[in-house]
Amino acid sequence: MNNKYIRIYSMILFIVVLFLCITLLGFWIYWFTSNNIMYTNIANFITPELLIQNQGIKLFIAGIILLILIATGLILIFDRLIRQTEKNRIYDDFINSVSHELKTPLASIQLCLETLQQRRIPEHKQQEFLEMMSMDTARLNKLIGSIIEMSLLDDNRDIFNPEELIADETISKVAEEAIRQFKLSPETLSISGKAPCTIRMDRRGLHTILNNLINNAIKYNNNAVKIGIHFEYTDKKFSLYLSDNGIGIPMASRKEVFKKFSRLKDPESPNVKGTGIGLFWCSEILKRHGGRLSIVNNKNHQGCIFKIELPVYPPKPDKSEIFKESTPG
Repeated sequence: MNNKYIRIYSMILFIVVLFLCITLLGFWIYWFTSNNIMYTNIANFITPELLIQNQGIKLFIAGIILLILIATGLILIFDRLIRQTEKNRIYDDFINSVSHELKTPLASIQLCLETLQQRRIPEHKQQEFLEMMSMDTARLNKLIGSIIEMSLLDDNRDIFNPEELIADETISKVAEEAIRQFKLSPETLSISGKAPCTIRMDRRGLHTILNNLINNAIKYNNNAVKIGIHFEYTDKKFSLYLSDNGIGIPMASRKEVFKKFSRLKDPESPNVKGTGIGLFWCSEILKRHGGRLSIVNNKNHQGCIFKIELPVYPPKPDKSEIFKESTPG
């Protein structure tokens, strides 16, 4: 049965059970009140001393508390059921997405191998096939590595090796490498601003972040891709703004997309594939380096602008300069 219908039926069942509990509580209150009035009248008529021995009010209060506890338990159980159902749906989507992401490069590698085995192909074509297989292998390795690293993060293991980097210089090179990796023209990328400050960042993590953001800009785009990078910095904070001309992200989804296994649904491109861990992974990498990933409002109302923030570190003094200064004469 579809998870959507399971949630609907669970909701209906919960509402029915809760309604029955409330009805029972109302009926009980009515029954107790009417019987208590009748009992009081009889006691007043026969002997008033019976009123002192009346323990019904205590039972009444205990019964209400018991019903409230039962209703609270039902609400908690229902909430847990809905959360678990949603988790199962998310995990199912994730498994399906990962299966597709694994099958696609594997099928490409298999096709290349079969072609090379069964046909005589010119040497330059063989080189093209080898390059395709190399790229698909790298794609598989990257996907598997991301899943493994994410599981290590869940265990709170330190998997990064931060090093001091010059922000604008390093990121510009990494972005240009990503553009070439995705086979985009150099004109696709425009870089503005300066940030010759020092940041502490794992170089591989930096590659992962920019590759994911640029890959999303390509996937969620119906036009010729345009990517802009702008640098800003202060004495304490480095900021990078990465913009694209894609379909953008609705305001209501700007927090959801950073959650694990969450994916943006594009009605114009329903076949866009992904694992739903890209932006979550990017956000976690930056958090582990004292940074932050967010989405800022786009004044042009086109595409999306991601903001990367990292603390600025004072550069280490040059040991040769210190030696020169300390040397007499």
